[in-house]
Amino acid sequence: MTKKEEILEVAKVHFAKKGYEKTSLEDVAKDLNITKPALYYHFKNKEMIYNCIFKREFKKIDISKITSLKEYIFTLADFFEKNSEIRRMFSKELSCEGRHLEDETIEIISKTIQKLKEFIPQNINPFFIQTMIMSVLINYKNTINLRKKVANITCLNPEIKDIKEDLYKMIQNYIIKGEQ
Repeated sequence: MTKKEEILEVAKVHFAKKGYEKTSLEDVAKDLNITKPALYYHFKNKEMIYNCIFKREFKKIDISKITSLKEYIFTLADFFEKNSEIRRMFSKELSCEGRHLEDETIEIISKTIQKLKEFIPQNINPFFIQTMIMSVLINYKNTINLRKKVANITCLNPEIKDIKEDLYKMIQNYIIKGEQ
């Protein structure tokens, strides 16, 4: 792993835990046993590190191999399952309307919604479907501890047997109803 990749990995943990504003590059440098100026040798600023993390991770999604809505949902579910830091970072970024994302980063992330358009009817808004998919996948994983606390009070089961399959069925039902 190169020093640049090491910086991105450590910074990703900090951004996921604390968010963009509260993440200190001094803390990142300290965890790497380097100086803050050494970070700036590799990256111009905090925003550049942050955006490089998103670009690097979202480029790993091979959307060219996705051939159906079900595969699309399952691919995103697996991506967020395997990348808990990105899931948390993305959740925080969505809550502030992408304030810290550069245009190039948004362009890379938006390739997912462009692919989604291939699998839904034209009369269905892809932003709505994408919001449903992302919200369910991100919030389901990010709220497990809260759901367990609520379950203790309500006696409801906080687990969903197969989130990917249930999400696919829900969206499929919505699309079918939308076509009627």
